Order: sequence, then C-alpha cells, then structure tokens
Amino acid sequence: MKKVESVPIESLILNWDIYPRHHVDSANVRSMIDAEEAGVKLPPIVVDRKTKMVVDGFHRIEKNKRLDLPEIEVEWHDYKNTAAMVEDSIRRNLHGRPLDPYDKARCIQIAEVVGLSVDRLAAAMSLTVDRLEDLRIRKTAIGPDNRIMPIKRTLQHLAGRKITQEQVQGNQQASGLSAAHYANQLANCLEKKLVDWSDDKTVAALERVQGLLKKCMAKQKA
Repeated sequence: MKKVESVPIESLILNWDIYPRHHVDSANVRSMIDAEEAGVKLPPIVVDRKTKMVVDGFHRIEKNKRLDLPEIEVEWHDYKNTAAMVEDSIRRNLHGRPLDPYDKARCIQIAEVVGLSVDRLAAAMSLTVDRLEDLRIRKTAIGPDNRIMPIKRTLQHLAGRKITQEQVQGNQQASGLSAAHYANQLANCLEKKLVDWSDDKTVAALERVQGLLKKCMAKQKA
C-alpha cells in the first residue's frame, strides 16, 4: 500500500516539461471544488519521492490554491527515471477529462525528449503504434530548434514542416480552430451587423485586420 501524507504545496514541483496537458482547465478545477463542497473526497495527488515533481494532480493543486489550502494529500511513488514518470503521468491523465489532439501530440514531444520508447508511449496512451505515428504526422511540426513540437489545428497545413519562431508564438496564442473558422466568424459579424462600432478596441482590431489583409493579399498576388 502506497504511503499517503499531507505536505505543503510549496514544497512540490509542477514541471510542465513532463506534464501531458498544456494548461490547467478552470472548468475542471471548478468541478473539483463543487465536488469537494458536496462531500466528495478526491484521491491524493501522485508525486515522485526523490524529485518532488508532481506526476498527477496539477488540477487538484490549483483547486487547493483557490481554496487557500496550503497543504495537499500526496501519494509518494519511486520512479526509476524521468521517462517512467512521464509514462505514468500520461497513463493517469487518460482518465477524467480526455486529452485533446494537441495534448496527445504534446505527449509525443515530451516522450522524445525524455527517451520514452514509441512502444511504451503508445501503450500509455492506449493507441496502436500506427495510430501514434499518424498522430505525429498530422499534429506535429519541426520547431526552430529542429525538435518536433505539437501544433494546433490553425497550423495544420504546416504539419511535418519546419516553422519559424514567429509561427511558434502564433501557435501558442491560437485558440486551435482553423483560419477559415476565424474568417467566417468575422464575416458573419460584419454581414449581420453584429459589430459594436462604438467600442474603440473592436474598431482598432478591425483596422489592424484590414491593414494585414491588404498587405498579405498583395503578397499573394505578386
């Protein structure tokens, strides 16, 4: 039986370089708060004993922070190496809120960095090796450092290609939908007279879009 004890949150390390998800979901944290207020006891988080790195429990830690609870229950594990931590973290994060395609591609990136084999990664993600390879082809590009990196749907046309630092930043800021979606939404707002022309920020943003469109369309025609 694993040893469980309550420890200060500040003594634990949230290492985003080994965490399968690219962010903490506020809605998920809110659901945890609601569940706890209803009397549900959440399981302890999982932490590597040697490094104090959190393997599973980022959302529960954020929940405690929002409730001003300085300590959290921890189940200590002894992992052989970082690859073993990543493997277990991926496996545990398949439960609850599913990993989205971007996060699955992120797992491929992390596994490559820590030296987790394709076979072990596929098993941890409950995928065949062929399905994992298909995910790599569709959802990763080559970053400026020549390493693979996950891309959102906005950059889908750049899958497998080398991208610039500017495109890396754009990938980080994108919500994950296609450029066509954004264009259609903007067109809908303009056609259906949904724009608040009294809002200076909106008008400034539209003027910026207008300038960028003129510049980009001129390059395409050249």
